Amino acid sequence: MKELLKRMKKSQVVFLKKDIEKIINDFEKEFEKNIMDILDSINKDYKKYNLKINTEELREQIQEIKQQPIYITETVETNCIVDGIGNIVAIFNGKPNITLSMILNAIKTHNRMLLCADNKFETSEIIVRIMKNVLKNNNQSELIIDINEGYQEVFSSQEYIDKIIFIGSKYEYNNIRKKLYVDIEHNGYGYITLFYDNDDCITSIQNMKMYALNNLIELEIYHGEIQEDIERINYLKLNDTVVIYSKDKNSIIKWIVEIKAEKIYVNKNPLAKYKFEISQKSFIKNKKIMLYN
Repeated sequence: MKELLKRMKKSQVVFLKKDIEKIINDFEKEFEKNIMDILDSINKDYKKYNLKINTEELREQIQEIKQQPIYITETVETNCIVDGIGNIVAIFNGKPNITLSMILNAIKTHNRMLLCADNKFETSEIIVRIMKNVLKNNNQSELIIDINEGYQEVFSSQEYIDKIIFIGSKYEYNNIRKKLYVDIEHNGYGYITLFYDNDDCITSIQNMKMYALNNLIELEIYHGEIQEDIERINYLKLNDTVVIYSKDKNSIIKWIVEIKAEKIYVNKNPLAKYKFEISQKSFIKNKKIMLYN
């Protein structure tokens, strides 16, 4: 990993917005050309990890990112330019939808990307391979996009990393952050905390558990004392998404006021439209230019 990151750091990548658009368009075409291999890998990943991957959802992801504006600037004529960060390392569970989003966002923001995956999904490997071939065919092999199993070598390779994006458990993120001096950002996708205080919602919870099982989503369920549960979740800083099933207005207000979470769902299943989301702002930096007159 260290040698790859070192090579990434040395690579000089310069291309224009039209180059980015062409790479994304070419990737979309190659994705369709390789659809039979992708379907085969999806079947293998399901047998190995019990993960259901929907090709239509992957196609929608490509379209969504493709339609987003390109924020990087091409000239220094203004007093502020926008550019990529450089070498970005993503630490995550290896799911193909995250792989797809991270590499496409890296391309759109002029970054090099190393994916450190906990699990070896064949579908993710194929997605990365397709992008590498597209970059090669566009004479952009210096824009290195690659995937690695595990992240332990990250700690000894920090001098070659400009930013780390950790996707997953807030608890694991906090443990990793203690060992790093490089900039790190957390994305809580895939980890949800659920609290309920009545049995009327059991069917909804069972549906959530089944969906979570088939999509590699960690669902931590609490059904006890409200104050104890809130204190424990806040102390461990478990997740950014919390679901509350309750008929007690006071309990709901207490959760909303006291829980430390970015997203709170009250008597609502968040998994109906649950998908990985990350902003291009996570991939770019602004440089203010002070010109001497």
